[in-house]
Amino acid sequence: MAEDDDFTRITLRIPNSLHARLNEATAKKRSMNAEIIARLEDSFVSGQRFAAGVGSVTEILASVIQRVADDMRREGKSPEEFSAWMRSFPDFAPHMPPPETETPRSK
Repeated sequence: MAEDDDFTRITLRIPNSLHARLNEATAKKRSMNAEIIARLEDSFVSGQRFAAGVGSVTEILASVIQRVADDMRREGKSPEEFSAWMRSFPDFAPHMPPPETETPRSK
């Protein structure tokens, strides 16, 4: 690195266990420095999205639930089976909408 480049050198002390995890994450992919920089940059971007309400935990959870519902539908499961699955998570059960009923398609 040239002295007039766009980087600042720092000394970083991290726990041995975190260092080991970083070594595992960087194996044959990129340098530890590049990994640390990428993770720091991602944390700032994620923090900005969260602060802006984009990618919030609620939206992520809703997306996961929708994927499960889509998978269950493809597997031929009924809306009632999906509701039963959701009720298996007591924290969500009070917020559950009633199951949708599918109407037969006209031929």
